[in-house]
Amino acid sequence: RLVEMGACFISGKFDAMCPMEPLSAIMGALNEYCHLLAQDENRIDEVRRVVSATLGEEGRVLAPLIPNLTRIVPHLTEQAAPPTEPAWVPQAQQRLSYLVRTLLRTTSSRRRPLVLFLDDLQWADSWSLELMRALVAESSLDALLLVGSYRDN
Repeated sequence: RLVEMGACFISGKFDAMCPMEPLSAIMGALNEYCHLLAQDENRIDEVRRVVSATLGEEGRVLAPLIPNLTRIVPHLTEQAAPPTEPAWVPQAQQRLSYLVRTLLRTTSSRRRPLVLFLDDLQWADSWSLELMRALVAESSLDALLLVGSYRDN
């Protein structure tokens, strides 16, 4: 019903066999989202302009993690931004969290909300859990509904 009302539904699944791939479920869902945005001929020009303006060159940090982002902003494929710090330091995690929140804030709205469903949270890595916390705590992401499921068996 939400999709019929204009919402976009994306999903990701954490996998017990892939614990060494932090953020894989979330980035997979965001890759699906960017694919859907790129296919929306009614919105693509506006989305491209807004995403380009808000992410700027920082979008190159997300491009390797969300390959379909380059379908929205093609110039991100020119050269990926070199990491400014090792991936395990808190600054890298904060930067990535900020960029993901910025992407979602600029592409979702009350008219076009986003539903992000994440399955098997019991297998989620700590980075994914921190990113989920940041997403739900961000008051400007009022067009995002984050739904998670887990098993406690």
